[in-house]
Amino acid sequence: MTGFVKFLHLLTTAAWFGGALGAMTLAVAARREGTSERAFVAALIGRLYSRLIGPAAAVSLLSGLALTMMLAIQGFGPMLGSPRLAVMQGAGLVAGILVLFVGLPTAVKLGRLAASAEGDTLPSEFDELRKRQGIVQSVAGLLMVIAFYAAAAL
Repeated sequence: MTGFVKFLHLLTTAAWFGGALGAMTLAVAARREGTSERAFVAALIGRLYSRLIGPAAAVSLLSGLALTMMLAIQGFGPMLGSPRLAVMQGAGLVAGILVLFVGLPTAVKLGRLAASAEGDTLPSEFDELRKRQGIVQSVAGLLMVIAFYAAAAL
């Protein structure tokens, strides 16, 4: 069972990080485009968050918690005190919370605003939300890189 949960954790973490990198690449590439293209990209990123990034982050967090509990039950409690494991767990948990409770709702709202764009005009709230999304995605990405580095050194 532990092997399957570990596989699920690694798979969903890879999907989460890959989806986030794809979303960031799209967002950066769309900055120089016209209004209709930016609206289309925002709608795509909203779908990417709701169909891949959000679910993958949720499953990754749940499987990580399950792995922690399995280690504790199997008598590996002292291993749970490892600073690198604590950094991996802490950084991953904070990144997941950011993505699920700030990034996902913001991306979905951006997608809805983009769909309601009329002509060459985006709603006034669009740029503010786009900046928030960029900050959240950057911080969550940095935390994930920190978690990956800590995990690689275990």
